[in-house]
Amino acid sequence: MSVNFIIDINSIVRERCVSGNHMRGIYICVGVVFLALINVSAFAVDSEDSIKIRPQAGIGILDDDKSYHAGFRLLFKASDDKKYGWELTRMFTSKAEYIVFGVILEKKKFGWLNMGFGTVGYFGQGSGTKNLPGLLLNVGWEPDTTRAIKPYVTIRYDDIIADKIIIGTSVSAGLSAIF
Repeated sequence: MSVNFIIDINSIVRERCVSGNHMRGIYICVGVVFLALINVSAFAVDSEDSIKIRPQAGIGILDDDKSYHAGFRLLFKASDDKKYGWELTRMFTSKAEYIVFGVILEKKKFGWLNMGFGTVGYFGQGSGTKNLPGLLLNVGWEPDTTRAIKPYVTIRYDDIIADKIIIGTSVSAGLSAIF
């Protein structure tokens, strides 16, 4: 995947959500999850080996302003229930835009509970937006199936370290593809 893919998703999300037509974007996310649940993939994998690519999009609140994000994670297996990798996401509000990039660690418990955290950089886009360090946490649901493609939904928590800590909370949904 390339940065152009993220920017294209970002422009679609912005067009649908900022223009007041945000319900269509929510319906698209729900439709993607529904299709994955009814067996979008007939391919099965024996275990979660190799590489996991996880495109995602979400909506929430960042620094008391509505925020949107779209991007992906690239994860590698560390053990049976742990993965490590990188996240590259475009996040924006009416006040600021960031490219979020950093190292992510994930663990899966009980076969369905997905937990992750990472140290990331929030690289400001546009004039007056600084490059800032931060922490990212997420907790969510990912089904315990042997499908190569499966849905997931998480609560995302961003702490951006600036003069004051900027706090963001959002709901994120997407698909995990295992290769």
